[in-house]
Amino acid sequence: MIEEIGFLDEDFFLIHEDTDFNFRAQLYGRKVLYVPTAMVQYKVRYSIGHMSDPEVYYVRRDSGLVRMKNVPLALFISCFPEFILGLVTEFINFVKKRNHLKLYCKAKVDAIRMLRVMLKKRKMNLQGAKVNTESLRELMTPVFENNSFRKRFKKLFFG
Repeated sequence: MIEEIGFLDEDFFLIHEDTDFNFRAQLYGRKVLYVPTAMVQYKVRYSIGHMSDPEVYYVRRDSGLVRMKNVPLALFISCFPEFILGLVTEFINFVKKRNHLKLYCKAKVDAIRMLRVMLKKRKMNLQGAKVNTESLRELMTPVFENNSFRKRFKKLFFG
């Protein structure tokens, strides 16, 4: 599989390299399983700290890179309302609630600066893709399913 899809992308550097890897695997028809009972012991972002400047920066930058690099255009368009909703809630969380306006903007601008590189990689990923947009959509959890949106909304605005 690694020969087919490549290994971890060094452009991600610190965060979301696993998300990118998993997305590419799914594009190529590989099954990626979520096993909630699996146990892995490691220190999450131990070296940079939770909600530290590097974490905020790389999470925001790299989430955009994953989309640029891997999400087929038809899927992006069909999920555009959810994407906008995600950007708005993300903005509120990181800018208004956590006071990271400058860092948030830097992350988004830097992601846009990497657009050309990501589009080159995207072309290769999507040329080799073995699944269609509908198959990818079936793997996604709808935003409004299982009160997920309501829970996030409450957490964002009420604690």
